[in-house]
Amino acid sequence: MYLVSSKHFKRLTASKKPPSKIKRKLPQSDFDKWIAMSGKLREEDVIRKAQLKDIAKFMRQVLPEPPVERLERITPAVKRRESLSTAAAEIAPKKPKFEIDDDVEDEVSDFGELASPYLKPYLHNARFLDKQYGIRREDDGRLMIGDSVLTVDDTSDISINGRHFKGTRGLWELLTRKNVTRGVVTADDLKRYKTILQLTNAHLQGFEPGGNVQTSRGPKFREVISKLFPQTRRPRGVELSLSRQWERY
Repeated sequence: MYLVSSKHFKRLTASKKPPSKIKRKLPQSDFDKWIAMSGKLREEDVIRKAQLKDIAKFMRQVLPEPPVERLERITPAVKRRESLSTAAAEIAPKKPKFEIDDDVEDEVSDFGELASPYLKPYLHNARFLDKQYGIRREDDGRLMIGDSVLTVDDTSDISINGRHFKGTRGLWELLTRKNVTRGVVTADDLKRYKTILQLTNAHLQGFEPGGNVQTSRGPKFREVISKLFPQTRRPRGVELSLSRQWERY
């Protein structure tokens, strides 16, 4: 046994304190990481919005105010109408010389007194028009027959590929009607019509030169086309019942 002083005893007991427990840091889960990250992002977003408000306030103080009258007058609807009208003007096709305008039927009178009644139905795409062996109207307003453009002057005469043809009632019947009025068609009209068909390939399949004649069960093929081109093979069941008047051309 040893005798020690009280001061020395206190120093010995103080040095032998039980060791404190070591706190271990638990591993952080992905969810906890996401919570921490989202909180940080929200905090940064709040700070960013506050900064943007300060910048906007500063810009309003420095920059001049926009003209109020101009902003009130130009509404989104007005801008949309202006943009649409500009785009329509840019893409609108140029009218050819003899284009038929749907909105102005009086322009048909420019084709002459004889041709106008035959061309006016093209304004409404009438069903009795013959667009297979005759004139058709394209979307851009051009008048065509076969593979060629057809123009008409104010005397109802016709020009195709540099050839000029005298416009008669019989020729216009042949150029426009599915059911031709026989009494107005002469031998000269048939000759001119045949020349136009040969010049434009309008009687051939696909308007292709050297192609086969386009056959049909309609009355015009039976009474006109098959007589102008007798070597044409007729479709089954089609009979030729033509008067002698049609054979003289």
